[in-house]
Amino acid sequence: MKSKEEIFEYAESLVLNLGFEIKEQDRMRPWGGFLVLNESQASQFAKEFFPEEDFDSLKISEKLSPKILLVAPNKRLSW
Repeated sequence: MKSKEEIFEYAESLVLNLGFEIKEQDRMRPWGGFLVLNESQASQFAKEFFPEEDFDSLKISEKLSPKILLVAPNKRLSW
């Protein structure tokens, strides 16, 4: 099984290779962690990861903050 660090490194590499800019990250959550991408790349993010969705319908508010969540096995997100 891969370590948490290896999984984060892989995810970071994938996102950077797709041309996204990581603005922030947190690897210390009990459930895993996340990568926050540049907000100006929200449209590109939506096209890459949610191609079947209409981008304008994803914008619930004026701001869309693209994130990659990494959730460990048998864990769940905290509220």
